[in-house]
Amino acid sequence: MERPFLSDDCYIRVVNDGSTDETNKILQDYLKTAKRGDNLSVDSWAANEGVGAVTKKGLTILSGEKKKFDLVIKLDGDGQHNPFALTEMITQLRFGADLVIASRFHEESEQVNTPIDRLLLNRVFAGVVREITGWKITDARSGFMGMKWKYAKAMTPQLITKRYGIPMEIVLRLWKMNPEAKVTEIPHPALYGGESLTKDHRRRYQDGGETIEQKSARVAEAYAAVLRVLEDMKVDSKKLQTPS
Repeated sequence: MERPFLSDDCYIRVVNDGSTDETNKILQDYLKTAKRGDNLSVDSWAANEGVGAVTKKGLTILSGEKKKFDLVIKLDGDGQHNPFALTEMITQLRFGADLVIASRFHEESEQVNTPIDRLLLNRVFAGVVREITGWKITDARSGFMGMKWKYAKAMTPQLITKRYGIPMEIVLRLWKMNPEAKVTEIPHPALYGGESLTKDHRRRYQDGGETIEQKSARVAEAYAAVLRVLEDMKVDSKKLQTPS
């Protein structure tokens, strides 16, 4: 948390989604020594509710704060996101971007042991999102993204994705609010290997810890998530019809 050297006006809200390791202890120990005062808070849930549900909870908490925000950045705590990218993301948002995505599949992004199922999964759903929005997005499932606070606050009550697929829902909800929004991607390494990953993710990606059935289930889950959102938003199916 200390590495990116964020300015004092940046408010950090850590949401611990029922971690069963020592995450909560580490967070509480850090709070005792942190020098950010009221600009750092931690919320911990007893049971894991899923990344989508906890994203909505975090945004709901922020919506109730008396503080005034200009922008919000979401990143996951699984070791796949490099916090040094925060500086570039904040710069892009402050200079006109409405949505900034840290793309693992940007042409300048380094690939570190990227599994083929992840490449295929992203290619399919990035294509779907591009087809609907018209935005040139290369990473539709990045958990590292930032946006203007006005959009985040407005979409929070609408969010319905409980687990995986929340990044796609966020993009689609923002598009629905403003099809002309300025969307930017910054390159970010696809980290599927190395010591930055959590133990669970190292097991999953590096040690052959997933079966074909588990990988296929992820595809089904992503499909169900995006379909549920499209139906909730009442997106015209013509958006996905191939031109004759």
